[in-house]
Amino acid sequence: MAIEEESSVKVFISTDLDEWEQLTIPFHRPDYLPPQLAVSFYLEDVVLGPNGWLILTTVTVRIPIWRLLPDDVKEDITGWYNLWSSSENGERGLLFNWIAADGSSKYRFVSFEELGISDEIFSTYGSEFGNKLYLQSPNFSGWVWAQKWESNIPSESSNNWVELPYTPLKVCCDVIGTQEGYMALTIPHFAGYDPHRSGEQRIYYSRDGYEWVPIDTPESVHSNDWHEQGDTPFTFIWSIRSHESDVLVSGHWYSFSDYQRDPIMWIIDPDGTNWREVDPADLAD
Repeated sequence: MAIEEESSVKVFISTDLDEWEQLTIPFHRPDYLPPQLAVSFYLEDVVLGPNGWLILTTVTVRIPIWRLLPDDVKEDITGWYNLWSSSENGERGLLFNWIAADGSSKYRFVSFEELGISDEIFSTYGSEFGNKLYLQSPNFSGWVWAQKWESNIPSESSNNWVELPYTPLKVCCDVIGTQEGYMALTIPHFAGYDPHRSGEQRIYYSRDGYEWVPIDTPESVHSNDWHEQGDTPFTFIWSIRSHESDVLVSGHWYSFSDYQRDPIMWIIDPDGTNWREVDPADLAD
């Protein structure tokens, strides 16, 4: 669902599967986002924990180029058009190429000043108009709305939205419930999802859904500067899921030099501690 200032999630709750209470939970545009950006808000999941539950959402932002274009350009574009980052007379901006109504191919340089955006906004949120052609991790943020099971939940309340930790080159997060709270795993969002470029994954733990702390993986490097790491292997986590009363972590050891990928699994406590390497053959179905 697309939003400009706010949107909402509707939640239906029942204790007997017969009578259902509807809650409307507003989500407001994050204050730190520049006003020029378009915002979309997506419901991802409802996650159950031992003491409560949370709503997991993703906010996506992008530069609405068409909306920001000068009228003389918009009025002349009747179909296909292309654009790329450029500069002219010392000004940075975008060079537009389009087919006009008369069939001719036209070009027009539009500066960032004409678009009403800064160089910083474009550099941070405009990767899809550069050499990447898709959105990068700054265009995404994860948010949760957490509640305790026994709490009285006021409808039309948006005070409990919490932003998940931001990690460069990642999107946060896949979230699961554990017997001690919640665990979150980052999602790589870089060219080709190549661990050699996006670096190791991050796992976070929260007892209540409000405060999230990082969990260290065994013998990990904790750096995204992959090109400076030489042959130092690092852990790349693919998934986390509940396993009996614990959490099963699946991943690989990666080597920078030979792209070796050795699969590995751990069982960890539901608060993210006590990592024990396990043989997949020893795990129950």
